[in-house]
Amino acid sequence: MAEEDLPDEEAAEDDAEEPTDAEEPADGEDLPGDDDFPDDDDFPDDFDFDEDEDEDEDDDGNKKRWIIIGASAFAGLLVLGGGGYWLFSGDSGEEPKSNIQVVSLDLPPKGGRARRSLNTMARNPGAQNKKTGGGLNALARNPNAAKGGNTGGGGGAPAPGSRSAGPGGAMVLPSVTKAAFSELPAQPKVAALAPAPDKGVSEPGAQGTLPKIGSDGRKPWKVYARPFKPRPGQARIAIVLTGLGLSQAATRAAIDKLPAEITLAFDPYARDLEKWFAEARKTGHETLMSLPMEPADYPISDPGPDALRTNLTAKQNVEKLEYILGLATGYVGVAEMMGSRMAASELAFKPIMEALSSRGILYLGSRLVRQSRAQTLSRKLRIPFAEIDLVIDQTISKRAIDAQLLKLEQIARNRSFAIAAAEPYPLTLRRLTAWMKGLSARKLGLAPVSALAK
Repeated sequence: MAEEDLPDEEAAEDDAEEPTDAEEPADGEDLPGDDDFPDDDDFPDDFDFDEDEDEDEDDDGNKKRWIIIGASAFAGLLVLGGGGYWLFSGDSGEEPKSNIQVVSLDLPPKGGRARRSLNTMARNPGAQNKKTGGGLNALARNPNAAKGGNTGGGGGAPAPGSRSAGPGGAMVLPSVTKAAFSELPAQPKVAALAPAPDKGVSEPGAQGTLPKIGSDGRKPWKVYARPFKPRPGQARIAIVLTGLGLSQAATRAAIDKLPAEITLAFDPYARDLEKWFAEARKTGHETLMSLPMEPADYPISDPGPDALRTNLTAKQNVEKLEYILGLATGYVGVAEMMGSRMAASELAFKPIMEALSSRGILYLGSRLVRQSRAQTLSRKLRIPFAEIDLVIDQTISKRAIDAQLLKLEQIARNRSFAIAAAEPYPLTLRRLTAWMKGLSARKLGLAPVSALAK
């Protein structure tokens, strides 16, 4: 038999191994009916199997993009809407939250007088806001400024006792509590000064009791002075603490925790001045009444509604002076507060100095006021006069205050005495307390300001 006529053994084996209906086909073998599907070779070479899949993905991407765009537009509308509401809805009436405690005080206090902040900003109290006559301190001194009132220029002096606007104004000042002065040591008790007023050197005025030279020749600045005996070989230093009466805690600390030799000057815009002056004398402190006067940059720096001004008549200024002097009793004199323009004008200032001379009280000026006529007029009119050499706490820092105290010592050693001013800031009182330790060993001694008046 020829070879090609023999049956194909491989084909026979394949036929023998065809699966039956009860058997599973092996992996890779065609299922029944697979011949109905075209093989890959039956498609053209450029046929894209992924075309439909790409179209589906593009549709999904477009949908996602439109969702993102829509969400962004919605968020933008919310932001714009919220900003517009905030802009046009006005103040909500709620105070902004802050870590700084504040105390709100109604203006004006009893007697119709305005008030000032503890931080008197004597150097530049109202430079923050020129349109409203200054900052909070300036508004406190002149409530009309917030309503467009005239803060400078001419106009007569309002009647004493009615120099400020009616109720409704307010001021905000940093709160100072007793805790701020808790580190200060208590001072030993000293003999109290004689109660004031002394009838022999006082008389009734239009607004209160005024000082006068007694019929026996006694003068109030001598009667109310703190007794002082200088020690041989010691240079004398007077410290005048200004701005008292505005903060109860600061004023209490100055009265109770500072040596009696330190002189206390009270602000005429403070409340309860009679009480503060009396309590200061009970602890042995000599006192001054601060006298607000027009500065060179008025009305940017505003000394308040009761200040003496160059554009007023002599009679008007004397009325203002007597109003301030009548607020309390027991002081040895007045302390210049601002006044760089007023004190430089002999025409405007001379009637004031004449009135002080007739009442027998001293005048505390300042070397920091250029072209001041205070010393010249005091010599002519025989007014007891003293001058501040420097301000201890013009810069509120430990290093700056300590540097000023060292400078003060040098001045005292060069001419045997010196006078400094300071305000009742907690840091100032702490540095003063530390500096006063060992004064005697450094051949220095504290003295009341009256002991240094010429």
